[in-house]
Amino acid sequence: MKNNDIAIVIPSYNEVKNIGILIKSISRELGETKIIIVDDSSVSENKKLKDIIKGKRNIKLISRLKKEGRGSAVLDGFREVLKDKNKKYIFEMDSDLAHDPKEMKRFIKQDNGGE
Repeated sequence: MKNNDIAIVIPSYNEVKNIGILIKSISRELGETKIIIVDDSSVSENKKLKDIIKGKRNIKLISRLKKEGRGSAVLDGFREVLKDKNKKYIFEMDSDLAHDPKEMKRFIKQDNGGE
């Protein structure tokens, strides 16, 4: 598994307190993986999100001007990922820490025959 084979879409709304924790957890499990954060017009959190991802070239923030909902945030993230035709795995993770990044690693390992 190569880290550049993987992309993770994270829809977010008022979850800035969890984003940093989630990014660290993803990095610990998968290294420098492409991450797309789609902020659904969070109340006054955009600058904080930008500060968290500052200097991280593998992370892109899509800031939406009006709230359009979680589903369309995921779709916007997928559209962004699909601009890069080289991704083998695309995951979606909740920004509230409900999903464990270890599960992605297990999935990929199993998909590769347990390697």
